[in-house]
Amino acid sequence: MKIRAIDLLITAAILIALPGENAFALECPLPQTGTVAGTLPQSAQDITETGTRLAHGTAGNAVNEIVFELKRKYPDASTEEIVNYLITAYCPVVARKSGLSADQAA
Repeated sequence: MKIRAIDLLITAAILIALPGENAFALECPLPQTGTVAGTLPQSAQDITETGTRLAHGTAGNAVNEIVFELKRKYPDASTEEIVNYLITAYCPVVARKSGLSADQAA
């Protein structure tokens, strides 16, 4: 199944944004060791680097490149595992953006 970049970003924004009128808080997932079902191994450095890549440039291209790299590194990775990885990486990027309402983050 081909993953569209926009679908992943929309899903990530919806899952990590909590409702609120003026402000919101995010509880970002922590990097995983890959021993929990539905996750791929992630170091804090991996997550920071991936989040930086998602924050700069054309996000769609970055998502496609990252998905390609993950599929190459983990050929049996499920769509769920890849989405979890991307959400874990992108959530801190959104959390650092001050002044965003939940609607703006989504």
